Amino acid sequence: MASFDLRWRASTRKDLRGIPSETTSRIIAAAARLADEPLPHGSQKLAGSERTYRIRVGDYRIVYELLREAKIIEIQRVRHRKDVLSAMKITRQITADEIVGYLHGKVSQAELVDWAERAMMEADFEEAVSCPTSSVGSGWPTSRP
Repeated sequence: MASFDLRWRASTRKDLRGIPSETTSRIIAAAARLADEPLPHGSQKLAGSERTYRIRVGDYRIVYELLREAKIIEIQRVRHRKDVLSAMKITRQITADEIVGYLHGKVSQAELVDWAERAMMEADFEEAVSCPTSSVGSGWPTSRP
């Protein structure tokens, strides 16, 4: 397989600063190997994205985007497993609670956007419920009381 160009987001470089140096070395080495093998054994495609994957390096996760046509791998974030939302199931209620927190001033716009970005990159979403486009014969009310 042809070699890919490996790129790090500036924010991801900041992620590495808080990680012990021995672990940082292992993370950098694992990321470098992605250039030759972009989908190594154990890599997982993230729900809700067509090009985003993650790999494990000890207790840390490297989240990256694989741009096959451009032959680019962009490292998007490096986080401790406890900080990754991958095990979290995002429901409509959780999403609504986050938005209500923002509307009531409990969460800033920046915090809401950060949560939404992390959720889109790393979370598992509940299945969408299809709603009828026409209420004729569906049992759905056609007007509000």
